[in-house]
Amino acid sequence: MCCGNERISADDARAYAMAQRRMSDALGAGELSWPQKRKCAAIAEGIYELLQELPPWRAHRRATG
Repeated sequence: MCCGNERISADDARAYAMAQRRMSDALGAGELSWPQKRKCAAIAEGIYELLQELPPWRAHRRATG
């Protein structure tokens, strides 16, 4: 996976995506936090889309839903 001019491993990309997702979940409620929550969640979704994998939070919903 490429990140700018450097390459990173898929494991590092997954770890970063999970960190972004956790940050999105940890942000409190309120008008000021919503744009940041959406941005963090979009980054996480984009990484898994680029890896062509189902994000763990979606895999859980599919298994239980």
